[in-house]
Amino acid sequence: MTNEMSDMSEIEAGKVKLTDERFLLQKLLEEIQDTFIQKIRNKNLDFRIQLLDDCHLISDRRRLKQILINLVDNAVKFTEKGSITIVGDTTRKRSVILTVADTGIGIKKEQVAALFNPCHRPDLPLKQTSREAGMRLYLSQKLARLMGGEITVESLYGKGSRFSLFIPRKRTGSDADGRSAVV
Repeated sequence: MTNEMSDMSEIEAGKVKLTDERFLLQKLLEEIQDTFIQKIRNKNLDFRIQLLDDCHLISDRRRLKQILINLVDNAVKFTEKGSITIVGDTTRKRSVILTVADTGIGIKKEQVAALFNPCHRPDLPLKQTSREAGMRLYLSQKLARLMGGEITVESLYGKGSRFSLFIPRKRTGSDADGRSAVV
């Protein structure tokens, strides 16, 4: 939580430094899976990565991983049975869509619009840290936008949620040499 607060302060002050590099999407998704494998096994959840074809991205790998960890962490926290799937749609020329879908508790329709608000505290039936989940979604959306992308959400209460991250294959203003940009 302390790291998220620090990141939010940097974002609000316009001092976030993005460091672009070329990397394989599949490798990053496997790292995400490895991060959560024990929690997933403990809850007896099915976890899948569906990626039609691997691709290279030129973006801030660390920040993209941070966003995906936040989305998968929420999915694991709020899914008691069933599955979590990361789908990578690499069919577009200029962007990639990464969707984290779960069969968890879902989100009430009236709460979806406020999900990315820093003060949002969702009304959750599970005993979870709702404040932390709200802060991470806010931070993830801010980071996604700084990287030229955006997060959208679709959810059915009691059925599950789908968080989709639209991200450019090559971040605007970056180059293949991995130069940094301060935004």
